[in-house]
Amino acid sequence: MKFVIFGIALIACLPVFPQDQPTVVPQNYVVFRISGGFRVVAEDGRFVNAIAATIEPVKPLQVVRFKGNVEITIDGMELRADQVDYHWDTGELEPNGNVHLQPVAK
Repeated sequence: MKFVIFGIALIACLPVFPQDQPTVVPQNYVVFRISGGFRVVAEDGRFVNAIAATIEPVKPLQVVRFKGNVEITIDGMELRADQVDYHWDTGELEPNGNVHLQPVAK
């Protein structure tokens, strides 16, 4: 009888216990640490490799900000800037401060 009462009490308390809920984050990219920098891979497979001191998401979460002596090589061009915002949903790079763009020597 004690076990029945204990079981009923336990079932009555179930809504009180926290349940695991998946955290929904509205971002469709993944950031990897690679040698000397970072790789941001978008959901559709596009990616950008960047050498930077720091990386941070910017609200809205469609933007990833690279800061500190940023170097990005893409499509045969090397982009250097103090800060670069990467809009992963469009693939746009928005450099700020001390911007240099030059072709990569082959």
